[in-house]
Amino acid sequence: MRTRQWLMAMATLTIAGCSQNEIVETAQPGNEAVGFSVYSGVHTRAAVTDYNAIKGENVGFGVVAITSGGVLHMKDTNVKYSSEETPGWKYSPAIYWPNDGSSLSFYAFAPYNGAGVSRGVSSADFESTTAPSVTLTLQTPKKMVDLVATKAESKTSEDGAVSLKFAHVLSRLALKAHTSVDDASTEVKVTGLKIIGKTANSSSLFYKSAKYDIKNDSWTLADEGKQEEDWTIIGSADPSDDTYPAATVTNTSASILGNDEYLFLIPVSSSDVTDAIKMELTYTVTTGGITTSTTKTLSFTSGSSFLQKGTAYAINFEITLNAISFTVDETGWDWSADTTVNPAP
Repeated sequence: MRTRQWLMAMATLTIAGCSQNEIVETAQPGNEAVGFSVYSGVHTRAAVTDYNAIKGENVGFGVVAITSGGVLHMKDTNVKYSSEETPGWKYSPAIYWPNDGSSLSFYAFAPYNGAGVSRGVSSADFESTTAPSVTLTLQTPKKMVDLVATKAESKTSEDGAVSLKFAHVLSRLALKAHTSVDDASTEVKVTGLKIIGKTANSSSLFYKSAKYDIKNDSWTLADEGKQEEDWTIIGSADPSDDTYPAATVTNTSASILGNDEYLFLIPVSSSDVTDAIKMELTYTVTTGGITTSTTKTLSFTSGSSFLQKGTAYAINFEITLNAISFTVDETGWDWSADTTVNPAP
């Protein structure tokens, strides 16, 4: 577990990160055909790619296979779970192991675009025989994708089950907030949150799009992939909008996006870059019939403790409430002796 903490006027921000790995996938050859079965012991959580997410309707995973001679043997294939007849993970047409006993290398990712559903994952370079890759374009805050990928190289039919263990390849951010005191008579709301784009933050490492090389387990980042304009996360009064509505904040730390809702950002290198991510947080405090609004700019430095691949982070905002108090000086304001004033005759 890695922890980093910032202290600022009216707000304290802490961020902690831990690695995560949840998806396990197994492919089994049967009658010389490459078949697939998936198992996992993880729980279902909204917005996270796990067993049940991949198993969902029109999702599944994509897979290719390349021979030891560098020839594409299995084209970009969507393997999906079917409950019809014999339940299991199915695809068509069937792909068979090479008759000469040569090996195959498998490369896979999830979730898969399908049935007219765009999840921001392009497989245009997935069939490359030298570097099978996918390009991710971040969706709106409510439609972000938790990309997972895996590889199993130099496998033959004699190896039996081909084990593919998926891993998370993005950085996951949980956003939480709480007040410094418990005061039921005061209402605090986060009314706005955005990531500042590179137009206003020249140091920004917030990438809207990048390519992930599954074979080499690496991201290719280009300046043109950076988000230009500010990217709003919270700020909509319309619950059907693709950004999140204002969130009420109490003395108990809780997600300001909703239970089991996260941001999934493209990871960056381990070098330290100040202002790699800058957020602008706006919150209101209503008490005594008066509402005040405050906006804070929060800065994050990239490096070994932030925006690393496959790491989940919790960002905690503390909104400090400083009650106004009064004292009265008892000295120096006593009445002086009476001054006699006589009326005119």
